[in-house]
Amino acid sequence: MQYCTLGRTGLKVSVAALGAGGTSRLGAAKGLPRAHSVALIHEALDLGVNLVDTAPTYGTEEIVGEALVGRRQNVIVSTKARANRPGTELDSTDYVTAEEFRQSVESSLRALRTDCLDLLHLHGVRPHQYDYSMKVLLPQMQKLRSEGKLRFFSITEGFGVDAEHETLRRAVADGDWDVVMGGFNMLNPSAVLHLLPDCTASNVGYLCMYAVRGALTDTTRLEAAMRRMGERGDLKDDPGAGKLVDALVRSGLPLAEIAYRFCRHTAGVCSVLFGTGDFGHLRKNIEWMNKPALPSDLVALVLEVFGGVRRETGDL
Repeated sequence: MQYCTLGRTGLKVSVAALGAGGTSRLGAAKGLPRAHSVALIHEALDLGVNLVDTAPTYGTEEIVGEALVGRRQNVIVSTKARANRPGTELDSTDYVTAEEFRQSVESSLRALRTDCLDLLHLHGVRPHQYDYSMKVLLPQMQKLRSEGKLRFFSITEGFGVDAEHETLRRAVADGDWDVVMGGFNMLNPSAVLHLLPDCTASNVGYLCMYAVRGALTDTTRLEAAMRRMGERGDLKDDPGAGKLVDALVRSGLPLAEIAYRFCRHTAGVCSVLFGTGDFGHLRKNIEWMNKPALPSDLVALVLEVFGGVRRETGDL
């Protein structure tokens, strides 16, 4: 496993990080027993993964907590708390109070069977929720840190509704956040222009989510997605699109491998999150992200074709 320094935290994080959310939720979303999910986490750790990310809304904190018994000292534990109350819409302004926020963090500590979180993220903060987060929730995070209950502050964006990465750009500029987690993939690499250079300049660690979406699992689905993106005006009418598909096919590599390696080796990305409930998939993802960078001409072609995209593309 290769490792990267997570910005000013100084933490050495594996370039492949295990996410406990997504469609699989460590297999729990597919009805697999807890023992399977715990064993999957153990396998990831044995292969060198040292960052495990979860959240109360994923329903997997207790699974992660069980898996880390006896191994906690070697793992960077990452979880989240929302600015809005549970059960409200993600863009709601029905905010949690400072005390409710604290209770959420205390609950996560119990579920994860730990006294201290390595990373606490404000989860999916929309641009209009940022001021409240700074005024009310960040001071509570600072208190929790002074009490030894968390180490570093992070914030995640609402990928898809925040087309210009406004939340994370403000967070990096403010200087209060040690880490940010953002959406970044081949179909929407806009963070290359709007965010990643600022993270590097400010020594803020960047965690990549949404590296592989449905359209990035095979070229047939990718071509169909590109047609729909063209119809809705996301792609300019450019011969580069056809050239890109041809280049991807000629590479002889699985499209998902290309997608992971694209994210993993983009300047400014510290670690790429992936989710799975399958042991073979787990091993393959880790193998891919430890491979060298893609050819520079292929990367340039991806940026040429998709560089103007400004929306989340998971619906494709």
